[in-house]
Amino acid sequence: LDEVPRIFLEGAAQGNSDNLSTLSRVMLETHDRSVLLEFVALVGWLANASDEYAQLVGSEIDILRALADHLGSRAPALQRKAAWALACLARGKNKMRILSGDNHERVTRNLVSILRSNDVESSAMAARCAGALANGNRANAAIMARQAGGKASPLYLALKAASQSKNTTLCMEAQWAEGILLRSFTDDYDSVGG
Repeated sequence: LDEVPRIFLEGAAQGNSDNLSTLSRVMLETHDRSVLLEFVALVGWLANASDEYAQLVGSEIDILRALADHLGSRAPALQRKAAWALACLARGKNKMRILSGDNHERVTRNLVSILRSNDVESSAMAARCAGALANGNRANAAIMARQAGGKASPLYLALKAASQSKNTTLCMEAQWAEGILLRSFTDDYDSVGG
């Protein structure tokens, strides 16, 4: 297993992204949940191995799109793996890549849906993913915290509700993510002299 990151990413580091392209194509096209779970787990594992690997994997936009789509899966196990993989990828430039273009709406809509579900484990992982995307990135925090007109976003409200959970893990993850998004409100308020 220690050779897997080297095999997958050595070519990508040299400009040959065939392995990552194949991985993203499988993630986008297969309908076999067990295969999807394994490939999504592989993405998270690769991203978790190092910052360099996370950046290489995150440069494959189709992988990010596939993960955003899998957040909306009806299978809680696939939702959890996709949220975990995105949280692992949420480093450096990947934070902006994950929420760029139409992926922003897809990711936030699916995170809200998970947070509103009755699956505590998936909700906790969705909260961790939201916090990882917003942590240390004011632009992402602002995008995720507010909607047009400056009102609190559905994601912020879902995190606020989840932070009241009786489940300790969900409560802690949601409070952490909510706090990061809340600071984006405070930072904006302070910057205009309020």
